Amino acid sequence: MSDVAAWLFCFLTPVQPVAPLPYEIDPVLVWLQRLSLGSALAGILLGLFLVVARRRLGETSLKWLCMGQFVLLPLLVVAMGNIVGLQQAKKVEFCQSCHLTMGFFVEDMQDSSSQTLAAQHFRNRWSPEDQCYACHASYGMFGDVRAKWKGLQDFLKYYAKTYELPVQMHAPYRNAECLKCHERTPKFAESEYHVDGLAEIRSGELGCLECHGPAHAEQVISENAHGR
Repeated sequence: MSDVAAWLFCFLTPVQPVAPLPYEIDPVLVWLQRLSLGSALAGILLGLFLVVARRRLGETSLKWLCMGQFVLLPLLVVAMGNIVGLQQAKKVEFCQSCHLTMGFFVEDMQDSSSQTLAAQHFRNRWSPEDQCYACHASYGMFGDVRAKWKGLQDFLKYYAKTYELPVQMHAPYRNAECLKCHERTPKFAESEYHVDGLAEIRSGELGCLECHGPAHAEQVISENAHGR
């Protein structure tokens, strides 16, 4: 999801210093969240003060206060908000917050009896944290930007109720997302299928999910799923 969407999610949900395992909320992020909110409130109060007292202030004091109001505090809010948003957007809980579209996939991932790749990775802690983001954010130079932009579109569609079910991947899943972790493991190198077909796997001619899928269970659409 996008930083903007995550920032909104952070401030519209209660802050809890500790979350039940297997998830934990970083206390540093909690304080950054509070600092961002405090800076925003300070900016509002400073703006009101400038409106009321500007005629009684000296020229130098007025310049410094205006710099704080229009430059320093906004930069602080944006910086802290982006740090919090970037981190919170990686959380499974954030993906699950779009319950009607993403809840099904998160529930399957957390199902101890499911044999989908997502469930196996979650159950065996192959991705120790941020399990959704670990596999669904491209790690290229601009991968995060693409993921955030697509996430923002999905976020807006969800709250505008213009999404479509069942959820569809917007692009084929890239083998590179699997190889970034698995290609370096001894178990991968032990497989003759991997060794013999490595060129095809790297080029995308042979898809990882063709042999190892499905990544997720097929989404079941309930009668009230759209909730519109």
